[in-house]
Amino acid sequence: MKYTDGLLKGNPCNECHSSEDVKVLEISSLNIYLCFKCRENLRLLLSEDFNIQSFKGKLPDKGEQPYIESEEIITNRKYNPIYGDDRICECGHSYYRHFDSYEDNYPCGCKYCGCYVFVEAIKNDKEGDI
Repeated sequence: MKYTDGLLKGNPCNECHSSEDVKVLEISSLNIYLCFKCRENLRLLLSEDFNIQSFKGKLPDKGEQPYIESEEIITNRKYNPIYGDDRICECGHSYYRHFDSYEDNYPCGCKYCGCYVFVEAIKNDKEGDI
């Protein structure tokens, strides 16, 4: 391996971002900036005498996964043609009025009053009104 000093001084190590004792490893037209510690690690990895014990504590635990995963719950509201277009919302308008028929029934909210979520009004049996 060929290292050179100070080709573009002030560049940090590509591996650990240290600025101490950085040298450039030239591979074809690629320049890799490595500090002393990372050069030693690379030398050990490439040597015939490589011993996994020399890196004990530096390698990830065998139970570690390569990615940190998370789950997202996304709720998509869509028009339900079976629900009943004539059902009335608490805002006083019909179910179908809460969807844009020109945009594949996108749930835009009530076109007449700004009510965004359809909540069915409950009938008051005593008075016969909603």
